[in-house]
Amino acid sequence: MVTNISELWETEGRPAEVNGAKKVLIGLLVPLLLVVVLVAAVVIWRMPSSDLRVRVKTENGIRLPVSASKIQCRGDAWTGFLDRNAYTVFEMDRGEQADFVASLKVVKRELPMSRVPADRSP
Repeated sequence: MVTNISELWETEGRPAEVNGAKKVLIGLLVPLLLVVVLVAAVVIWRMPSSDLRVRVKTENGIRLPVSASKIQCRGDAWTGFLDRNAYTVFEMDRGEQADFVASLKVVKRELPMSRVPADRSP
């Protein structure tokens, strides 16, 4: 229980409850603001590059030949959430085709989730 009325008032002339509410509000807004800034930074960091060769290397893990032209990147691999897919279409000189195909490596193979008639071996 308050015995002295001066205990209710702070130096700014406001009741202690108002100043306490301000402190609680600031205590809630600062962490919320930090979370918003962090989420925005992650989204900007994970957005696809404007340089298509860098994007192909990041999303598909392949290096394009020097003669690659008309590069088109599609898919949602930049998001990094759940199931991702990325595909790239480009044109290249016929002379570089053998070297490009030789540079491709299969990292992992999995069986299909369900068998379809085309999967049956003869």
